[in-house]
Amino acid sequence: MATAIQAHQIKKLYAMAAMLGIVERGNKDDNFHDLVKTLTGKASVKDLDFTDYYDVKQRLENLLQNNKDINKSPHKQKRTQRYETGKNGITEGQCKKVWALMYQLAAKTPKETPLGIRLVGIIKKELKIDATSKDPLRWLTYERGSVLIEKIKMYIDSADKKAAGVGGI
Repeated sequence: MATAIQAHQIKKLYAMAAMLGIVERGNKDDNFHDLVKTLTGKASVKDLDFTDYYDVKQRLENLLQNNKDINKSPHKQKRTQRYETGKNGITEGQCKKVWALMYQLAAKTPKETPLGIRLVGIIKKELKIDATSKDPLRWLTYERGSVLIEKIKMYIDSADKKAAGVGGI
């Protein structure tokens, strides 16, 4: 039986596949694993031997070279809707995180003000951006989305500290 490849070789294959944008974290049915199965007949990268490793590595290198030849940067490939909502906009993942944090904040500091309006207030106060309660995250960039998430976390931490201070007295 052939010897399985080492961890650093597995990482190299995944890194090359990531540069091509053909690997999805946690998905064993992505294009990278399909390529591995097609070339080697093996479903898992961990099962590859040295011959399989070099076959897959060579194929990935060829694909990378083809990408460079047509002047396409692998990092500029179109992302799926899951990762991008608009040009340079806040991602769907960030949107979900913002709303999850807002519900968490609402549970800690209940008010009669609707959640959307509270979010608009936070955006206005912290980011100095006018937003509407209908679509408060529409004009946020990825960077501003990250800042907003951190600010909401600070609001939650503050609510936790106030609750601990009141309970401890």
